[in-house]
This record gives sequence, C-alpha cells and structure tokens, in this order.
Amino acid sequence: MEQNHINIQVKISDKLLEMFRKSDLELEIKMHNALIRIGMEAEERIKRSMQNTGKAHWFYRKSNGAIHWPSAPGYAPAVDEGKLINSIILDVRRGAIEIGSEKQGVIANYAIYLEEGTDRMKARPFLKKVGEWMESVVEERIMTAVKKVI
Repeated sequence: MEQNHINIQVKISDKLLEMFRKSDLELEIKMHNALIRIGMEAEERIKRSMQNTGKAHWFYRKSNGAIHWPSAPGYAPAVDEGKLINSIILDVRRGAIEIGSEKQGVIANYAIYLEEGTDRMKARPFLKKVGEWMESVVEERIMTAVKKVI
C-alpha cells in the first residue's frame, strides 16, 4: 500500500535525552511540558498557514459543483472542506515531537502530494517549514525550562 500521509519528527539531542533519563520528576515534567508547548505552537502554525495562505490567480469548479480557490504553489494548502486541517495530529513523547496528517477517522490521503508536489502539481508545503522552525527552537526552549528548575 502506498503511503499517502506525511509526518515529521523532531528529536532532542542525545545530551538532552540523557538529562531526561537522569532527571528528577520535576525536571522531567518541565522538559516534557516544553516539548508539548512547542508541539502545540507548531500545530497552530500549520493551521494558521492553511487559513491565511496565499491564493492562486485561478479557481475551479469541483465535481460536486462547489468552487475551490487553491493556494498558490509554494504556499500552504488552502482550506477547502477542512479534511486536511482536521487531520493534523500531534504526538509528544519523551524527547520527541511528531506532527503530521494521520488523525484516525479523518481521511486526508492527499497530504503527501500537497507537501511534496506531483508531476502535475507544484508543492504546497505545510509541514516542512514548521519542522524547520521546531528544530531551531527545541534545544533552546528545553534548556530554558531546565534552567528554571535548577
């Protein structure tokens, strides 16, 4: 079966992961909460990017008669029926954040095609940019949380 969902995962460094393993409960909770906050902010950034995306200079009529005004290539996908935006799922584990489009019961089997593009459509990335942002802040934010406890 072809994979049609997409996820990104950001892991903390081995050094911070070791701190997680050796920390007392208060410190572990602070570190985990920092990951949760980053993940929630990432989810919000994805959804906001879809709601406020740059629109293409064209629209088209779908098979059901509805008109869809897509996003411009290179911008996050525009919200149409809400399947993709409602499929966004966040999973925070010890030392890792995973975010993507796989929520059970919500079918958005086209997410990977929007993220990466196809032969007939240019990419409308919505996860990659947020993944890069998460990677840029995760270490600093966890260290900030650690310093508040120590």
